Amino acid sequence: MEHLSIKAKIWLIVVIGLVSLGISGIISFGALNVSKSSFEDFKSKQMRLISVSNDISDSIAQMQNVFLTAAASQLQLESDYEIQSKNIQEELSKSIAKLELLSSMEEFKELKSIVQNISLRTRALNTIGIGMVEEFTDKSADAEDKVDAIASYNSVAVKAKEELSLLVVFSKKSLNENIEEFSAKLSSFENQILITSIISLILVIFISFLIVKNIHDSIKKLQESMEYINSQRDFTFCKNELGSDEISNIYGSLNHLVSSTRNAIDDSKNSAQNNRTIVQEVDKHFVDMSKSMYETSNIITQTTKYGEETIKMIREATSDADKVREDIAKVSEILDVASKNIVEMISEVHNSADVEMSLVDDLAKLSNDAEQIKGVLSVIHDIADQTNLLALNAAIEAARAGEHGRGFAVVADEVRKLAERTQKSLSEINVTISVIVQSINEVSEKINSNASNIQNLTQVSSSAKKQIELTVETMHDTTVAMNISLDALHKTGNSTHHIIHQITEISKEVDKNVKSSNTMSTEIKRLEENSITLSDRLQQFRT
Repeated sequence: MEHLSIKAKIWLIVVIGLVSLGISGIISFGALNVSKSSFEDFKSKQMRLISVSNDISDSIAQMQNVFLTAAASQLQLESDYEIQSKNIQEELSKSIAKLELLSSMEEFKELKSIVQNISLRTRALNTIGIGMVEEFTDKSADAEDKVDAIASYNSVAVKAKEELSLLVVFSKKSLNENIEEFSAKLSSFENQILITSIISLILVIFISFLIVKNIHDSIKKLQESMEYINSQRDFTFCKNELGSDEISNIYGSLNHLVSSTRNAIDDSKNSAQNNRTIVQEVDKHFVDMSKSMYETSNIITQTTKYGEETIKMIREATSDADKVREDIAKVSEILDVASKNIVEMISEVHNSADVEMSLVDDLAKLSNDAEQIKGVLSVIHDIADQTNLLALNAAIEAARAGEHGRGFAVVADEVRKLAERTQKSLSEINVTISVIVQSINEVSEKINSNASNIQNLTQVSSSAKKQIELTVETMHDTTVAMNISLDALHKTGNSTHHIIHQITEISKEVDKNVKSSNTMSTEIKRLEENSITLSDRLQQFRT
């Protein structure tokens, strides 16, 4: 057991416990299965016995019913009576055969006499029943004989039922006895299981105690070894004759740890001696570095002053440039407004020219319409002349007609007067239209002259617009160039300010480094003292 690992020992306890538990379970399960099988077999036989008893009881009741019905009806149902009687007798024979088979078994051997009595009673019941039916069908038989036949039949039926009740009583008694026997076996099995479990538990506890004691002794030895190393500060410790369990592995790790610690202590002793020399050299270098840092700090301070003056000049130049840029922006805005106004004016001039040209076209159309009206008036004038001639001819013809043509003469005179008024109106209209046409022509000439002047003005405006656009574009380019220059100047100022800020930060860091170097110099001295103390303490360990 000394060569087993702790894990193997624990598994050994578990396996022993499981084996003990398995053995107890197998014994218990086997005994329980045997008892259960025996009980199930008896239960099956008992159920068959009860089923057969119920079948016989039902058959006897059916037989009574058939015979009593046949006797009461005096064979009016003769065919049904014979068939039913035969079927019931066959069922009884089968049931009794089953009872005889059960009574041949060892546990039901007491049933033989009961089965024989039931067989005799059922045959007697059938024979007496047939006789009862014949008695009722015999017309010469008196009522007293019939009553005796019924009484005899009922007496046999009662005895048959008593035999069946004995069968039921036996079944209950046998079932109770078997249940008591099964309970006794279960109690016995429980005792066996309890005893087996107690023995297994005692065995597992004993083996577990031995294994745990072995593990405890090994751990105690390990604890004593570690306490020895701690109290004596002896790092020459080495455990030999190691086994293969976990405690031996811990001893191996402890040997390795002690060996590593011993080597580390030896190295620390050597390092402590070397550190004293190194610390002294570092202290000298720190003194030189502190002087260099002081000189660097002075240079940075002067550089910061020059940088601040440069930033001041850049800011002044930037301010002047911003003012120039604002003036250029204002001029650019004024030129943009002037350009927009000229564009609007040119657009309005173009619109006016278009309107004038449209008026010229409308006046030309109006002149043409007036000329067409004059043509129409000429036609109307010709019609009026012809109407006047027709009126004269009508008057002449009316005069020739005498009294009969007087009315026609009046009409002809009115027509003539109308023609004369028409000619007069046409002359006046013709004069008016001529005046209108002349006025239209004069207005058209003036509008044409205005349109020509407007076109000249449009050309001049377009030329001015181009010049202004060139000026605006030049101003925009100038503004862009100024913005680029200002941005560059701002960036230069920001960069210079950033550089000065960084230099200031560097100056602060240098000051901090100077202070840190002083502090480190102090700490180095303390480190030297600690190295001496460490070396003294390391000498206390045995290696």
